[in-house]
Amino acid sequence: WKVTQKETTSRMQDEFQTAVTLKGQYVPPGKPLGPGERKLYLHLEAKAERILKNCVLEIRRLLNEETLRVSSRVQQGGGGSKYSVLGK
Repeated sequence: WKVTQKETTSRMQDEFQTAVTLKGQYVPPGKPLGPGERKLYLHLEAKAERILKNCVLEIRRLLNEETLRVSSRVQQGGGGSKYSVLGK
C-alpha cells in the first residue's frame, strides 16, 4: 500500500514530472468484482515515454522493497500481502 500513499505519489509527481492518480477500488482477495468495478490501480501520465518508464521503474522498486519487508515480517510470524504490477 506504500505506493498509494499521498507522500509517495507526491514524490513521484515532483521527481518524475509524472501525474499519478489513484483509481479503482480495493478488492479483498477472493471477493469478485461487481459490474463496472475495477481493481485499485495507479494511472500515470507523463510528457515523455522515457520519463514515464523511469517512474514505473521507481514504483516497481518500491513494490519490491515493500514486498521484501513484508515477506521478512511474515517469516517472523507477522501478516502479509501480495502486489501485482501491470505494465507494457
